[in-house]
Amino acid sequence: MTDPVRTIKWVQNGFTLTYFNNKPFFIHGALPDEIIHFEIIKENKHHGFGIVKKIIQKNPLRKKIDCPIFPLCGGCSYRHIDYKEEIALKIELLKEFSEIKPYLETGQFDYYFSPEYKYRNQVKIHYLNQKYGFFRLYSNIIVPFSEEGCYNLPEKLNEYIKKQNNPSNKLKEKKIFYINNNIIENQTFNIKLMPEVEWEISTDCFLQTNRFLLREWLDWIKNKVLLLTQKSKVNVLELFCGTGIISSYFLNYLNSIEGYESNSISLKFAKLNYKKYHIKNQFIYKDLYSNGVNIKNNQYDIIIINPPRKGIGKKLIQSLENCNIPMIYSSCNPATFNRDIQILKKTGYKIKHFAIFDFFPRTYHVEIVATLVKNKC
Repeated sequence: MTDPVRTIKWVQNGFTLTYFNNKPFFIHGALPDEIIHFEIIKENKHHGFGIVKKIIQKNPLRKKIDCPIFPLCGGCSYRHIDYKEEIALKIELLKEFSEIKPYLETGQFDYYFSPEYKYRNQVKIHYLNQKYGFFRLYSNIIVPFSEEGCYNLPEKLNEYIKKQNNPSNKLKEKKIFYINNNIIENQTFNIKLMPEVEWEISTDCFLQTNRFLLREWLDWIKNKVLLLTQKSKVNVLELFCGTGIISSYFLNYLNSIEGYESNSISLKFAKLNYKKYHIKNQFIYKDLYSNGVNIKNNQYDIIIINPPRKGIGKKLIQSLENCNIPMIYSSCNPATFNRDIQILKKTGYKIKHFAIFDFFPRTYHVEIVATLVKNKC
């Protein structure tokens, strides 16, 4: 445990900044303007990371922590402030990104809030040495699952996890879903997106984690697709398409879909679902970080991009440089989103609509979505 230090300000990724031995440290579990002792958990010659161990002087905004394993668990970042403070903080931190800042400062954005508790529809539990729970920050040390459960999970999911054990000690982790009030492991299941649309996927496929905001996110994208295309039937190119669930939300307006994805299981379900609804489709297995895509401007009405945290990637960006097609870009990483927009901006694209979806309350993560157009669009 270090000597006492004073924290200075909030920084990205849920940390506060301080200095110890003339080196910057990023602290998990602290607020700005607090005097604390902390434990160093990771360090190099330029900076380090730490977890609060003892608070000598508190920030008045600090609230009583409701979770017995915070801040040891690396899952949450903001269990020590009110959710309203967290929302305001997330907006302020997003202003540090040059391509996002103008929309936040002028109020030209939509913000969708989630209930702060019980919002997750899935969880990954780790197992090690007869223990199960979540990883400690920047480590593979298990923080045992609390008897109180995780406040981000529905009660039924918490109760199910507490009954789990790992007698063989061979299982390293398991992913558990909570869909339609049912616990689901290692199987296929259906999500009723609309009265007329039921989407079949499996636990090996990607699904947005917030069970309260999933449809609001899909609805925002659908409305922007129809606004940008001004067509009764649209031809869509989905990149990092998963099971094609985004375009499924405007199935009645869909003429055709072409999707690219590197998860073969997701592609299998994409083909199955679109065949079931008799939509012209082509789904192609491709690593978009290693290979670009040949995009013809007269072939698609809209491009939808929903990449992993590392963003669009150099190869795909090059494929998009000569496009004149409107795009919708949904991102869980503002840093890579900002980088990609800076590149696309040089090719003539600009943000037209911007939205924030707080899919991950009590964590530093947010989902941001933007429409991108060129003057020729």
